[in-house]
Amino acid sequence: MNATPKPQRTFVAVTLITVIAVTTVFLVYAAILATYMGSNVTVNSLGGEIQYSVSNITGTYSAGPVSINNGTYWYARLYMTGATAQNVKITFTLVCSNSTMWNRVTINSYSLVNGANTIYATSDGIGPTGNYNWGLDTDVQSGTLTYYVKATTETV
Repeated sequence: MNATPKPQRTFVAVTLITVIAVTTVFLVYAAILATYMGSNVTVNSLGGEIQYSVSNITGTYSAGPVSINNGTYWYARLYMTGATAQNVKITFTLVCSNSTMWNRVTINSYSLVNGANTIYATSDGIGPTGNYNWGLDTDVQSGTLTYYVKATTETV
């Protein structure tokens, strides 16, 4: 014979179910109390362009298409707008119309300033002295090839 009467077992079972339900409500309520919201993060849209020059003199750079003869020296720089002050890594890559690419200049750490930045293809980004002469890589043996310089930035 069972020592605990049936009504008492029912009472214990209902009590346990109630305790579990109340505990679950407290756990959910505690989880809601642990939610925190951070402040807004503003993401700036960077603008810019690659500018070219055949003389590497500051005032002679333009973004327009350049047509040159074989063996001509030519230079490129990156003009960025809308930047936020931070350190970036910049890689200048020469891309040919035949799908060949060369990474020629990498600046491992360049300090952008707020707003506009002019970055030359040099080891430190400061120029125009030391700016890379892309004409060294664009000697065409026959026919015509088209090239452009691509700059990639990454945060460091």
